[in-house]
Formats: sequence, structure tokens, C-alpha cells
Amino acid sequence: MKIQPRRVAQMGLTTNAGILIHHIEPMTPASRSGLDKGDIIIGLGDDDVNSIDTLHQLLNADRIGKRVPLRVLRGNDIELIHLVPVELTR
Repeated sequence: MKIQPRRVAQMGLTTNAGILIHHIEPMTPASRSGLDKGDIIIGLGDDDVNSIDTLHQLLNADRIGKRVPLRVLRGNDIELIHLVPVELTR
């Protein structure tokens, strides 16, 4: 999702887009991390995240099982949320 240019400037963001959280599945790393509906993911570690494709590329095998920091916009604040990614099983 695009972030308004005025908000990018006011908050000093290094990206103008992020991933809007619409739903959190129960009993997942996202639900255990404290992510909330309405949060906008803008970073993983030191990397900007401006699309789901970018997030998938960054969540590679090296990060599975390791605690990683997510930067999220929550209201008018930037929050740092930690989660431990797991391998997707079907």
C-alpha cells in the first residue's frame, strides 16, 4: 500500500509503501508477535519492505527459526516488533 507523501516526510520514513495487515491467523508467528490488524509493515531488519514480494525475498531460509525485527507503522508511531519465522507447511 502507498503511504501518503506528507506522512513519509513527517515520520522520516525511508520507504513510501508497505504491507497493510488485514487479518492475522491465530497461532502463527504473526499472532504471537503482537502484529495487529491495521499495522503497516515497512521494514524487516535493516531492509525496507514495500511489497509482499520484498518480504518473501527477505524471509529466506537464513531467517527461519531466528528472531527478526519488523518495523511497522501503527497509528502515528513506528513500532519495532519481533517475530520468529517458521517454515511454511501445507
